Formats: sequence, structure tokens, C-alpha cells
Amino acid sequence: MHPPFSLHQYIAQIDRVRSLPPGVEMISGVQMGQMDLQRPLDRMLTIYRSMTFAEQEAPAAVETSAREQIASRAGISVAEVDQFINDYEKARMAMQAVERMRSEYA
Repeated sequence: MHPPFSLHQYIAQIDRVRSLPPGVEMISGVQMGQMDLQRPLDRMLTIYRSMTFAEQEAPAAVETSAREQIASRAGISVAEVDQFINDYEKARMAMQAVERMRSEYA
């Protein structure tokens, strides 16, 4: 069994997407330019870099006051920090589902 999908792995994937050349086909043949992706991906990295190591290790356990501090350090709203953590949790759950399916058919 593979280790759980961490926030560090999530950010590594985001960074890979950020480094794709402009015009790469992303979703079912629809071309998305680098400018379409750059800003939201940069915000995600800014949030990640504004978190302490402990917060990065357990993002779901980050309390409201810590989320406010992260938002302040990142220069964004608490809602954006909440959305980032929620998006990560959804990705983590999807990766766990894939891993369960993989182990069932292995």
C-alpha cells in the first residue's frame, strides 16, 4: 500500500502543472493558456508557503485562528485558505479511492 496523499505531494503536482508550457492540452482537447492557470496556482503555492510545517503536515486540523494567520501572511482572505484546504481534502479522498480500487484489482 502507498503512503497517504500528502499536502506536499499535492503541491508538487500543482507545481508541475504550473511549469507546463503554454498551450498544452489539459482537459479533453480544450486548450488552456498558461495565464488561465498561473494566478490560481500561484495563490495555492502562496498559501502553502505561508503555512508552518506542522500546518502543512495536518492541514485539516488547522483551526480558525491559524487559518486567519495563514491568510494574513499570504495576503489573502480566510475563505481562500479554507477553499485551498477543502480542495486538498477532496484531492486526498479521490487519491484514497483510486488506491482502494487499485488494491481491489491487484
